[in-house]
Amino acid sequence: MNDYPCPRLAYRGPGDFTYDFASDRMPQVKYYGAIRPAPFTRGKITSVDSTEAMKIPGVMAVVTYEDVPDWRQDVLYWGQPAAGVVADDPYTAELALTKLVINFEPGTAVVDPDAAIQPGAPLSGIFPDSNQTVQTNLTRGAGADAVSSAEVVADTTFGWTTGHQHDELEPWNAVGWWIGDDFYFWTPSQHIHSARTSAVNTLGSASAYVHAHTHFTGCGHGDKTGIPIAGVMAVLSKKVNGHPVQVRES
Repeated sequence: MNDYPCPRLAYRGPGDFTYDFASDRMPQVKYYGAIRPAPFTRGKITSVDSTEAMKIPGVMAVVTYEDVPDWRQDVLYWGQPAAGVVADDPYTAELALTKLVINFEPGTAVVDPDAAIQPGAPLSGIFPDSNQTVQTNLTRGAGADAVSSAEVVADTTFGWTTGHQHDELEPWNAVGWWIGDDFYFWTPSQHIHSARTSAVNTLGSASAYVHAHTHFTGCGHGDKTGIPIAGVMAVLSKKVNGHPVQVRES
């Protein structure tokens, strides 16, 4: 059994107004996890070679979709997690990601919404036999007529990618570790119960064995209603014998 303190013992009660972020937890003790995203919109991961990554001093583990239940071999969107590493410092973890050899089998993707709903369009793989969640003939007015009759029309193009995110003081991150069969984690979630549920579902554990904690969200602006990386972090921590691991997503 690992000899790490239960987070409940670290909290001193209502008078404890320590304004710490989740990433401040377990200083000088924790390891660091990093995630390698898929570099294309659609395809399939065929293999992951971690030989060179594991040669780097300080790298302790590599995980793939075979280890993390939330991850998939089929790539459905740009930036989908493809592999992850654990190292003794964050810079080594990021370096190790560049040494992973991940082979992909590219697929066909349609990124234009109008093209995606046309008959015969390549399926996203998210919904069975369709790219639409709801199909209806309901109309809500003549939008084209309203635009053509407007006194002023603004035509603006905005480049939007998954790299854009809420402007928060603290990004998505979590620090967690195992004590026997119990998993503990700190996370800046605005909805700590959903963060805990996500970890429970990922691990397939009884909820009594998963313990989620938070002090402050580092501001969230509606983005931190749940932190799905808690389950990923649990798998990374288990790979290093339950040692505390921090995972951050920008």
